[in-house]
Amino acid sequence: MKIDKKNTLKFKKYSKDKNKIHYNNNYASNFFFKEPIVHGVNAVLLALSYFSSAQKKKFLINSLNINFQNFILVNEEFKIKLIKKNILVFNNLNEKIKLELDCIYLKDKFDINPIAKRFNIKNIINHQIIKELLFITKYIGSQFPGDGSLIHKINILKTNQIVKFKKIKRKKILENIFNLEYCRENLKIEAIVSKTKPFLFKQNKLNLSKKVQQNLKNKKILVFGKSSDLAKRIDLLNQIKGCKIYKYSFRVNFNNPSILKVEYAKLKKSILSIKPDYVFYLSSPKIYSGLKKNKLLLKFYISIYLNFFKQLISIILNSNLKTKIFYPSSFVLNDKKKYKRLECYIHAKELAEKFCSKSKYKKIVKVFRLPQFKSRSNYNLLGYYEGKEITKFDNYINSFFKNFML
Repeated sequence: MKIDKKNTLKFKKYSKDKNKIHYNNNYASNFFFKEPIVHGVNAVLLALSYFSSAQKKKFLINSLNINFQNFILVNEEFKIKLIKKNILVFNNLNEKIKLELDCIYLKDKFDINPIAKRFNIKNIINHQIIKELLFITKYIGSQFPGDGSLIHKINILKTNQIVKFKKIKRKKILENIFNLEYCRENLKIEAIVSKTKPFLFKQNKLNLSKKVQQNLKNKKILVFGKSSDLAKRIDLLNQIKGCKIYKYSFRVNFNNPSILKVEYAKLKKSILSIKPDYVFYLSSPKIYSGLKKNKLLLKFYISIYLNFFKQLISIILNSNLKTKIFYPSSFVLNDKKKYKRLECYIHAKELAEKFCSKSKYKKIVKVFRLPQFKSRSNYNLLGYYEGKEITKFDNYINSFFKNFML
């Protein structure tokens, strides 16, 4: 199943959660998720609907603990699984949301409340919980912290006291992480949220030697991975007289990660049309944790980092082009034990390095184990971007061109 853009906009209108990370492509592109993400509460209500449909009796929720472990992109496929009284929202990449419920089942008949009916939650008795979930997403997304906010946890506990709503207590845990707490009717609600920071790309001039700049006049450069922050540095080569930048993008279906013949034909047509002097192979999907036993994730990475790259190389060699290629590897290969959780990613990069090291390819490919750069991909939820300044990438660009002067 998935939550598409139409459903997202419908939920936005109903919940009044106007957080732009959920529907504004340009706004969302400034963050580490790079694309609009699903309202967490929208996915939670879908999970509760799935749970309620599996119950034969009416139930009352005494407590509901929700952990938002990973974001869900709009249109991203996911599954829902029941484990006793727990609900897991997940897909082949990672776990998304975990709900822990403590329920009491009742024999008496009750009418379904309209708000529960709207979300197809059939058997829940205390529909006030649904109201509070909708209130939480509205408050956090539209009031505090507002645009760019993420929900990490929600805990709802049924109490024996009925109280009137009071002003929400807000406590700063860290610079950008907050604890929100309030009570209403017989429910106590607590949430952990954060205000994420957009990545601001600085268009500094490239720091290249005069000799390299002179060599790049009237050269054609093809860049794979056009949306990456490293590719934006390459864009600055447009400032050199006659230097032309071309972009190429491709997608690999995660659930069927094979390179289709139509994609190969498209690639060949582009290469023969452009006849690039240089290629920067910066294609890089999101990096997910995963051991090699995750065969699908491993195959996905190998398709992008190796198999598609092999096709690129074969086209260049068979066409007798003099194209030189920049291939980025990663610093994580220097300490595989430390980054064992990235085993699938590491193995795919290792295979690619081994391929590039063959004598017939070393003359046209230069591999660089790049450090971690501050970019949208390297956001720490504590509120900062990790790594070296992205301008340090210029050193590798400079080194590449010095190695392959045409």
